[in-house]
Amino acid sequence: MKKILNNNIFLDIFLLVVVILSAGFAWRELPKTVLQSDGFVHMLSWEQERFWGGKYPFTGYEAAATIVGIILPKLFGPMVSSYLWFEVGVILFIDAIFYLCVRIITKSKLISFTTTIIAAVSYFGLWDMYGPHCYCWFLERVINLPFMIISFMFLHLFLTDG
Repeated sequence: MKKILNNNIFLDIFLLVVVILSAGFAWRELPKTVLQSDGFVHMLSWEQERFWGGKYPFTGYEAAATIVGIILPKLFGPMVSSYLWFEVGVILFIDAIFYLCVRIITKSKLISFTTTIIAAVSYFGLWDMYGPHCYCWFLERVINLPFMIISFMFLHLFLTDG
């Protein structure tokens, strides 16, 4: 991994900054939107009781949403835009680690940059998950993605480098 990233690290940092700035510009209006549907269902006390009172709570797709649903209201309270700014921060973090993942796998700056920039600013591919129609989708699905990408990077490094 050191060989891959040490080879002209400044170009990688520059490309990563371009990706982050582009994605930030693309998603800048997200915190100004209005949440719809059951966006905060996992943050409600009755939903927390239902989830934790059931059998095998950690086996469902709602586990991450319910865990994060405990933490976020304590951090942000009733400020709805703060939840959406948190979502933008997670989106930018996902874009950064996605760039690193593609960079490690392909060992190509051009492929990493092109792939990440297309993935980061694509409304067509991401609006369904990131959009304000249901914040629960972000909590249930998107919040897990950084952990999966990082795990995949380490698995790839282990299988290739031993």
